[in-house]
Amino acid sequence: MIFNIIREHGIPYFLGKSIPGLIGIISVPVFVRLYGFEQYGQIILFLTAANMVTVFSCGWLGQSWIRFQPTKHNLGEIKKASLLAILIGLLFGTFSMLFMYLTDFSFNGKFYFPLIVYYVVIVAMIIFYIVHAGLQAVFQSKAVMKISIFLSSFSFVFPVSMYFFNESISAFLLAYGIAYFMAAFIGIGILLRSLPDQYTTQQSTYGWLKYGFPLAIWMTLQAGIPYIQRVLIKQFLGFEYVGKFSALSELIIRAFSLLVFPLTMALQPILMKLWNQNKKLDAIKLWRKSLHILLWVFCFIGLLFLGVNGWIVDFTFSILGVTLKQPLFVISLLSLSGFIWQSNLLLHKPIELQKETIKMVGAMMISIGIIIILNILWLNQFQLVGAAGAASIGAIVYTVIVGMYNRKILQQIRYKKP
Repeated sequence: MIFNIIREHGIPYFLGKSIPGLIGIISVPVFVRLYGFEQYGQIILFLTAANMVTVFSCGWLGQSWIRFQPTKHNLGEIKKASLLAILIGLLFGTFSMLFMYLTDFSFNGKFYFPLIVYYVVIVAMIIFYIVHAGLQAVFQSKAVMKISIFLSSFSFVFPVSMYFFNESISAFLLAYGIAYFMAAFIGIGILLRSLPDQYTTQQSTYGWLKYGFPLAIWMTLQAGIPYIQRVLIKQFLGFEYVGKFSALSELIIRAFSLLVFPLTMALQPILMKLWNQNKKLDAIKLWRKSLHILLWVFCFIGLLFLGVNGWIVDFTFSILGVTLKQPLFVISLLSLSGFIWQSNLLLHKPIELQKETIKMVGAMMISIGIIIILNILWLNQFQLVGAAGAASIGAIVYTVIVGMYNRKILQQIRYKKP
């Protein structure tokens, strides 16, 4: 069954991730060369903050759609919930922008124009996220592939083109926001045509919010990890190191997401559908098979890395034009962290399916606490090796806690066969 799912949905998701991933990998060294590490560090801090606000604002809606799979009869509630997500995004976007302004970010003496641009980025990200989740919920994997490719192309071409007219960070962010708007509008038409027409039980914004809010908190905490790390690096080491760390982690995370994310995207709506149909044992069997695939992928990548790690280090640092202490340790730890965090999106599925998401939030809070403490202790002494090590340990802690909760849930299901 799992290979049929991968063939039908995983391949489009892989293409939808691989092409954007390759464009993203190319864009990192290009942006670094154009803006330099210091300005690139500031850009990434803004984007990670916007991403954190976005997932808090509409993560609940996207996850609820994937779980409950609304139809055209819920179109009124869809519009109402989308508007609520945008309003939440603008409110919390204002708070996050004020925080950045008060903590000595570089605004060149200006605040209002960067705030307006920041609003544009947040609203564009929210609309794209909602459309993306909606298409995933109605099993339109090819449409997800299409808008993902458009987004990656626009988010590379537009900022590069804008650079030749205006080299400011605000101009980059404005171009980035326009890229999200363009990709989202392409997807809206496809989504409206793809919503099922059959009648279902009336769904409400309140019901989606009630189910999805704990998941939105979890997603916000996860999105907050790169933001928190970069803020701490900025405080201890400066924006130049933020740029170096961001460039390396972006390259590595994009590479791993090519392998893990398509599997996660393809399986999530299928697992939800099986669970909703009370086929819990089938869902768990499918989930276990997916973990076995991830384990084999991890072993293969590990062996490959051991064989060619010297070439990988030389190539990575040559295209970025960066020098660091102990580069092999930095890349190895960031790779471990990236793979584990991507895999955790599948690992905690039993908890999510069982609607015990508060446990996911608790595990994430513990993980973030450890990451913060270790960064404070290690950054001055070990610099980016310390930051990468903290991220890896935080990921492992989350995996261990979730694994213990999963064990209890699986035991309950085993003794309550339908």
